[in-house]
Amino acid sequence: MFGEEMRKLEEEFAKFCGKKYCVSLRSGTDAIETSLRVLSKQNQGLDFLRQSYYYRIPFFTNNVWMKIISVTEEGIMNLELLEEKLKNLQPPICVFITYMNSTQPNLNLLKQLKAKYNFYLVEDACQAVSRTLVGDLSCFSFYPAKILGGIGKGGAIVSDDKGLIDLVRKERDDKWNNLWLDEVKCAFLRVKLKYLKQEIEKRKFVVRKYNEGFQDIKELRILSKDCLQNYIILTETEDGMLSLMDYLRKNEIETFPDKNDFYEGCFENGIRLPIYGELKVKEVDYVIKKIRQFFEK
Repeated sequence: MFGEEMRKLEEEFAKFCGKKYCVSLRSGTDAIETSLRVLSKQNQGLDFLRQSYYYRIPFFTNNVWMKIISVTEEGIMNLELLEEKLKNLQPPICVFITYMNSTQPNLNLLKQLKAKYNFYLVEDACQAVSRTLVGDLSCFSFYPAKILGGIGKGGAIVSDDKGLIDLVRKERDDKWNNLWLDEVKCAFLRVKLKYLKQEIEKRKFVVRKYNEGFQDIKELRILSKDCLQNYIILTETEDGMLSLMDYLRKNEIETFPDKNDFYEGCFENGIRLPIYGELKVKEVDYVIKKIRQFFEK
């Protein structure tokens, strides 16, 4: 059930993330739910706070959540509103933050709030591989569409807290839970992990090219100029988004709308553009060219 490939993957991924410990799991969703469930079991009367732009997690349906309104511009947690909520609560508190599209708030301020109000911090970093981590438990997804994508579903939790990670591992290892990541998937991920830094650098290059190519187009806005998981542009209207997507597909450029049933708070006028390490320079230039042509019509 638990073999050498799993052990090595956990060691190597923890090291990549700059953390001491890692527990691999069946999926990113399981990583998040396991983190929240462990904290809930260990802290009676735990209050949860989360942002309004997040991936829907089944665990939430059975708990009372106090929404924190995300920053409109980039969909990241508004830390001023977070502090307003924290002022009216007493520990134990758990703040669940989502680094949607790999964007993050001011981490120094987040750490200051954590020290001041003494809350647990669980990070949904499923779209934020390689980003700085400041949480007690940080959750990742290895779904094929993620930056570190595997064979089918997969996930992991990393932490510097041995006590918490031992509880996570115990929860994972319960023979009735079936939450573990099998050896074949672990072996595949270990190979991809060797090239992850190169993949991230290539994505950064694509982002820079897009940013430069779109900066003077008044009719669209870049959701974040520092995205690595998804590169999202916003049109002025939803109809404009649909027209642009149709135009790009006719020119053999595959895109996706940001609007879907998996996320709460997603953008109705958002378009996800191709961003992955295998993109060639001429392909990136072609995407930019066609989008510019659309707005010049």
